[in-house]
Amino acid sequence: MKKKLCVAYCMLVLFSGRAWAFQPTIHEEICKDILPTTTRTVDGEKLSFAEKAIIEIRKANRQTDTTYSGFMASYKHFDAEEFSTASNHLITMRKDVVSKITASSPNGQKARKSLGTALHTLQDFYAHSNWVEIGRTGINSVLGRSAMTNPPATTAFCPDDPETLGGAGLTQLTSGYYIYVTGCGDPPDGKCYHGGPGLISSCDGINKDDSSRVGFDRAYSLGSKATTDYLNQILDASGVKGNAKAIKALMRINGTLGMVIDDTGSMGGEINQVQKQVKKIVDNYAGTDKEPDEYLLVRFGDPDVGPALVTTDTSVYLSKVNALSPSGGGDCPEYSQRGLLLAIKASRNDSNIYLFTDASAKDAWLANSVSAAAQAKRIKITALLTGSCSPISPAYYQNAEDTGGQIFILSPSELDKVFDLVRPQLSGDFVTINRTKGTFDSGEEQLTALVDSTISTVVFSATMDAKDSVALMRPDGSLVQEGDSGVTITQLNNGTIITVNDPEFGEWNLSSSGSGSFAMSAQANSPLDIYTFEFVELFEPAGGYRPIAGQPVVDTESIVQSHMIGHYRSAEFRFVDEFGNTIEPLALTTGDPYAAFDEFAGSVTLPDVPFRVAVSGIDESGEEYERLYPTLFRAQTVKVNLDAETETDRLPAGVTTTLRFKVENLGDSTAEFSMNAVDSQSFITRATPTQLTLASGESAVFEVDLHPSEDVADNTEVSLTVTATSTDNSAITNSDTVEMLTAPSNQPPDCSSSSSVRINLWPPNHKFISTDVQAVSGVTDPDGD
Repeated sequence: MKKKLCVAYCMLVLFSGRAWAFQPTIHEEICKDILPTTTRTVDGEKLSFAEKAIIEIRKANRQTDTTYSGFMASYKHFDAEEFSTASNHLITMRKDVVSKITASSPNGQKARKSLGTALHTLQDFYAHSNWVEIGRTGINSVLGRSAMTNPPATTAFCPDDPETLGGAGLTQLTSGYYIYVTGCGDPPDGKCYHGGPGLISSCDGINKDDSSRVGFDRAYSLGSKATTDYLNQILDASGVKGNAKAIKALMRINGTLGMVIDDTGSMGGEINQVQKQVKKIVDNYAGTDKEPDEYLLVRFGDPDVGPALVTTDTSVYLSKVNALSPSGGGDCPEYSQRGLLLAIKASRNDSNIYLFTDASAKDAWLANSVSAAAQAKRIKITALLTGSCSPISPAYYQNAEDTGGQIFILSPSELDKVFDLVRPQLSGDFVTINRTKGTFDSGEEQLTALVDSTISTVVFSATMDAKDSVALMRPDGSLVQEGDSGVTITQLNNGTIITVNDPEFGEWNLSSSGSGSFAMSAQANSPLDIYTFEFVELFEPAGGYRPIAGQPVVDTESIVQSHMIGHYRSAEFRFVDEFGNTIEPLALTTGDPYAAFDEFAGSVTLPDVPFRVAVSGIDESGEEYERLYPTLFRAQTVKVNLDAETETDRLPAGVTTTLRFKVENLGDSTAEFSMNAVDSQSFITRATPTQLTLASGESAVFEVDLHPSEDVADNTEVSLTVTATSTDNSAITNSDTVEMLTAPSNQPPDCSSSSSVRINLWPPNHKFISTDVQAVSGVTDPDGD
């Protein structure tokens, strides 16, 4: 009998699914209002959420609605009367945030993700339950602190009409059901519809998700107050209260400082210099507000790579760096791309990774996977190459260009100047003003850069095959010279770095002369920037945008969404090519109903050449500004997408989970693609097929098996990147990156306290029939999934 009860219960849950929520933009608006006002003062220092941290929390909140795994989980939205699982979820997430920021190596990024997920569930309680309708004027103080119980399955809350509360629904707590894809399948007898206003919902119900709904204002107000309460539960928790390190981990983003170092025998002359420079960097920033969130070291050689060391303990880090000793190698090329992949997988978003090597890449075929994984995390890769072993690998140029990093070709003796390059990049507010590259034609090339009132330090750099001269002119036409106040000029054999503190406002001009290829950039420390620029698609069930997988594709309507940070009066966007030339302006505006209220969005036509995104306008002081989003985009003729049927945000320990990816050839002719899958925890046990041959318009499936060990820690973060690359042209490539967490092995529902059920599925002819299924009470799911 119990088996039949569980079958019936599972059938009911299968079609109950997820319900519509406060519109994604409304959730973000609550976070935008409440998070900046939440502060703590520790030892006389006032701590508050940085704008980047707030955006991270907002995005995690939004993703609960714009991923299938989040959208279909009723408990994440307090739907279908799942009060027990939902309230326990809030407790679990609160504890998770606290544990992550009070750990010996705090992880603010993971804590912010858990916080954003929890705030979505918390805010939905007021929009999806009848808390407002039964006359409650204050917040539910139980949430986040203790578990709730589900209402009896037999209690009728909408006895006459599932669209209207009545009977017990006017005095006792309930929430609505969102059933089938449209949300309008019949709920259990006496239960209530969740209802519209979703894009595909046609039934009314009891939700207060939209300003058109009765009770919306009260639900919004209570959701805001509850958000403050939940934040206070975390910030006043034991171990967090008065702990500046923990609070800063949650509120601020400085990223990972990553060093990927070749320690083969040919690096004998360089290792000591690298060690000295790393120590100089750590000593200058340890214990300051500009200190990286964590330090990372990956050493590589041939054939061994890693493991990755990640720590917040500077003594541990420096000990590992100082223990590096050049040895082995054999042939010249080394596994640098594997080293970079390992570093990217272990790094946090918005980080910098520096590669030190004198060798070409033995695994250059991984360059596309490296770029895709780095772009997914907004990580910049800068290569510091001594080149004494072999020619410079094209993979390094690709890594730097794709991610907005740089390449410096140095002699071993010049490594002692690395600090001048790295120092400005460690403050967490390093932005790109402009960049260009090319080949010297007339012998001299120029780069102009607007310096605005928000910039505290500007860094101009030029690197080239053969250098004649590099000069920097101020806005008044005068030459920047060694000895000028606030100026540091670092001369290299193949380039120059010029750093200017407190620069004058206006247009600066960097000129270079030489031969061969060149690259020039202007970067700065400023709070004003393009923080995100994403190609997105409308996730119709939730009525909000979500990022597409990988690079945009040709011949499709492309929608973009961008988030600016800092204070400015105006912003006008444009596409530029990889040489810095304007391609076309972009009509992006705020106010799109599917984007957050402060995000720019619009439809665009994709260029047929590699491109970046630039923005210009007037800053808060009335000065002109310009910024460049560093990621290099390419409209691709191949598309890689995770199959929604296999989408999951949880990987059960000790169990093999199969994810299927659809690979589609959008080109005009048949193409062969090499397939590659890499994950951050080495859980992959199978990835097939290794190659796909697809006719124009044809698609096929690529499968990846992931198997976490039974003893893997719960909530271990797993990142999987799948890349398809044309075997004829490596520039034709695309990818999809999936983020997941490990979980205990999946447990079946506990039916020991369930009530009776009546169901008739006869005859067994595989056809839909009318049947009578009663709601089951007393059934719980130990996993909450």
